[in-house]
Amino acid sequence: MKEILNLLFDMTFLTNVFIIAILGIRFLFKNSSKNSRLLLWLLVAIKLILPFNIESKFSLIPETLFEKSTDDISETISKVVVPSSDVKGELMNYESVFLLIWVLGVTTILIYGVVSFWRLYKNTRDAIKLKDNIFQSEKVVSPFVLGIIKPKIYIPFNLDDETLSHIISHEKSHIKSFDNVTKLGAFILLTVHWFNPLVWVCFKLFTKDIELACDEKVIQEMDNQSKADYTQALLSCSINRKSIAACPLAFGEVGVKERVKSVMKYK
Repeated sequence: MKEILNLLFDMTFLTNVFIIAILGIRFLFKNSSKNSRLLLWLLVAIKLILPFNIESKFSLIPETLFEKSTDDISETISKVVVPSSDVKGELMNYESVFLLIWVLGVTTILIYGVVSFWRLYKNTRDAIKLKDNIFQSEKVVSPFVLGIIKPKIYIPFNLDDETLSHIISHEKSHIKSFDNVTKLGAFILLTVHWFNPLVWVCFKLFTKDIELACDEKVIQEMDNQSKADYTQALLSCSINRKSIAACPLAFGEVGVKERVKSVMKYK
């Protein structure tokens, strides 16, 4: 367990440096294609998953240099301070406390995710099938995708045909891009690295970017009037909800104002 804790701390330092660089790149290229942003988040995910650095001649901080510096520091400390058995015992106690806090945090977020998913599933059990994998329910506030292996689209009643068409196109684009799977993966990474504030920032921006990228895919072949109708559908289905749950991918859940501006400016 001690090795797990040390591994997390080692990963966090170098990962944060990498994340800050990615956030800087995202800001510099904020007007670029929204789909290209997802590649940046893929790099962040890889960095969070891999517990080591890939050394190359192009690395800003070669792994061997980092290890050597760490060894030198450790050697210097050991020469200056020789901890007594009491100090070692206190350090072990602190490590146990930190590990316990990390486990409690992971457990809490996992329980939250499972409970959120179960509530959505429970509320959609009486949904009526419209066609294919599309269902309607009175308990649905805003259209969303739910499920991993066989994802389903849930939409509310009383939607006009044009709005319904835009919504279905949007949600089908999510499924086609496997956004329901990638968001679940991002949620799992967030659960493991819950103690890192930058990972929370990344998760929030990632959920926003997958919506912007999905909008971009849907409106690629639309004329100006169709874009205006699409933004109207966004506004009519917008909801005010702040959530970190892995599901759902709600049509009007994330940054509606920014999405409307992005749609109208798209070329």
